[in-house]
Amino acid sequence: MTFTRDLCCLFVFVILVLETVGPSPTVAQINSAFRFDASTYAAQESAGGVQVTVTRSGDTAGAVTVDYATSSGTASERTDFTPALGTLRFAAGETTKTFTILITDNFTPESSETIDLMLFKPTGGVAMSAPDAAVVTISDDDATPSSANPIDETRFFVRQHYNDFLGRQPDQAGLDFWTNQIESCGTDAQCREVKRINVSAAFFLSIEFQETGYFVRRLYRFYSANLWPIWREFMRDVQEVGRGVVVGAPGWQERLEANKRAFIEDWYVRHRVVLESQIGDPRYTLTDERYVDGLFRKIQITPAVDERRVLIDGLSAGTETRASVLRKVADNPEFVRREFRPAFVIMQYFGYLRREPDGFGLRFWEDKLNQFDGDFVRAEMVKAFIVSGEYRERFTRSDALPEAFFEFDYPPRPEAVVFKLNDPARIAEARGLIGHYRIVIGTIIKEPIYYNRARRFHLEPGSIRFAEGAIEVCDTAIGAVDDGLEGVGGSFLPGNVMCPWGSRIVREVPPPPR
Repeated sequence: MTFTRDLCCLFVFVILVLETVGPSPTVAQINSAFRFDASTYAAQESAGGVQVTVTRSGDTAGAVTVDYATSSGTASERTDFTPALGTLRFAAGETTKTFTILITDNFTPESSETIDLMLFKPTGGVAMSAPDAAVVTISDDDATPSSANPIDETRFFVRQHYNDFLGRQPDQAGLDFWTNQIESCGTDAQCREVKRINVSAAFFLSIEFQETGYFVRRLYRFYSANLWPIWREFMRDVQEVGRGVVVGAPGWQERLEANKRAFIEDWYVRHRVVLESQIGDPRYTLTDERYVDGLFRKIQITPAVDERRVLIDGLSAGTETRASVLRKVADNPEFVRREFRPAFVIMQYFGYLRREPDGFGLRFWEDKLNQFDGDFVRAEMVKAFIVSGEYRERFTRSDALPEAFFEFDYPPRPEAVVFKLNDPARIAEARGLIGHYRIVIGTIIKEPIYYNRARRFHLEPGSIRFAEGAIEVCDTAIGAVDDGLEGVGGSFLPGNVMCPWGSRIVREVPPPPR
């Protein structure tokens, strides 16, 4: 099976843009600030990860949060590291928090590569202080080239599954258990192939993934005009739900439940505009009753009379929030059963290939899985992905990504966006288009970034392309994206794709300072 990326068709829906209002800061909180504890970090590739510290200075009396995100510098989040994305929650009196970036150790000598870090979206009126952007430099420690692919080594194979499906480092017991499952075959090649397939599928089937990644995927069936979120949003949510959870460790169930309660409230706030545009009718107030009915209608489930009544009454009595009701509907047993196979297919793309599915591939593998009544072994689905060239090449690519920065505007409006390219052919194309009108098409990432500080978003470098024409549904003014960012991904710019028709590539800009 050849894995290719297709541009999915997008459809026009009614735009619904609402304001999200946060709590007012106190005087004490205004005198507090977040920052990285350093502007540069360093790690050896063989270390497997690097820990980053965020500090809170000044008055620390209140509980506050700040978001963090990594992005590709000259290192690639597909091949060199696992993106670290999420929210740091500081309790009253806490002054430091840490997060870990997982690094992929291949066998190929290569030059040092960089990962970009950013802090943003502080709550409670806490300010940002320099450095709010930082860089990690990964140093290679391979002395001589190797023709081996590290994914063929069992412990590497298992470790990478923890990174790709659970978004965390392996616990020693789990790493040893799954490694031994494969190594018990000795030199029997056929046995090893079967065990690798079963071990790989076990990560999707595991309690930990079912309670984190599969739960997250179901939420996006309420939210998106597409059938899946963009991969980066999915990874952020998986890491948030699974933070600190190791199934089988003492207290894991309590930790998971606490994570889910906090996560669903945050997810609802972040996606409320899109969610309500998908389940409501702008002609009518979204009452509690209409909200519950809209959730079930969106997923084409007819609830039991008592189930529906309990949720509505809980909202009316204040014992439920709209977020907690969303969680309960997402856990509807029939919905969980029905979405299992589509989610299994989507995770082949998210987990192994670290990208969104293409329409043809998604339909092909869903049909194949259904043909064999969900038996992934007879359908040869997992096998096809783990032996595919696209998956295996993730662990043998060694070239550092180039970086070039450009600016496009949207005349006559005084609006501009700085974007980054990391593909040599696309960089050359952009340089040839400077001063010309071309539609800049790209996927919106709802995060600010150091080279585009004037905006609350940036364009994913690998998604950017140029065209003389594009479909109308992604046409927008730059300022409209900033103003309506909470609505991006639903009826407004479905798929997070923007393509301002009047855009002009103005100039190449020097690498911006962090």
